[in-house]
Amino acid sequence: MNKTTLDKLLGIQYPVIVAPMFLISNTKMIKAALAHGVTAAFPALNYRTDHELRAAINEIKSFSDKPFGVNLIVNKSNLKYKGQLETLIELKVDYIITSLGNPGSN
Repeated sequence: MNKTTLDKLLGIQYPVIVAPMFLISNTKMIKAALAHGVTAAFPALNYRTDHELRAAINEIKSFSDKPFGVNLIVNKSNLKYKGQLETLIELKVDYIITSLGNPGSN
């Protein structure tokens, strides 16, 4: 079996992901993580509108070319998740973490 460590897979200095935290993670936190050799993710729902989500992603991308991710709540209670997913794909977010459900069952 080919074993590739997270740092090699993502091209980061340390194999660490700063976890997405609802209402806590923001662009400042993500940029600090990227500047210090690790990756980070934020919850899509931390941004209430698609415009705010796009602005956050673009701010991070203009700061660094290092990989970062977004946590997408795929539970049926998140009525925005399909639109958020389209945005994440369109803006080429490096990775998506899903939680609170199975994206295939929605």
